[in-house]
Amino acid sequence: MIQCSEKKSSIFKCVCPATPALAEAESLDEPFTNLFTTDDSVEDPDLFSSGLLTGEKSFTKRYLAVALSPKVPADGVSYIPTAFSPLSVNEEDQVLKFYSEKVIPDGFSFKIYDRFGDVLYETTDLSDAQTNGWNGLLKSGKPASGGYYFYSAKFEFFNGRKVSKTGQVMLIR
Repeated sequence: MIQCSEKKSSIFKCVCPATPALAEAESLDEPFTNLFTTDDSVEDPDLFSSGLLTGEKSFTKRYLAVALSPKVPADGVSYIPTAFSPLSVNEEDQVLKFYSEKVIPDGFSFKIYDRFGDVLYETTDLSDAQTNGWNGLLKSGKPASGGYYFYSAKFEFFNGRKVSKTGQVMLIR
């Protein structure tokens, strides 16, 4: 849930079960106006008719629920973040993970290098790279300094397409 705390006119985008909806709120104490939706995309259907707002409801606080149903390309997808921070309050941002769909575990390789080319982290276990990833520690167990590090990833999608990715990632301390 995202709490909308804007006091002035704002437009928020809300993705309800695969259907986009826009809502405009003049203030926290005024009714919101729905700019586009469909009857089957909201839990309160008496507010909406033919895709337009037909009623009003006032709230002292407004929350927009965001539910995303991403479509994975038929041939698969992979993503490596460009930054992470082991000290982040968000657990997902504390490690560098390999995100992917439709990747074959066999032949997978993911490595992190420092600026001198020394390998700091490596795995051939796709599940380990997706679940644990690199935590920002040197092989000695000491924290790596903040700055840029480099990665290489080699893998194959289920459709047979082979990929070799290289790039940089910022470790934020």
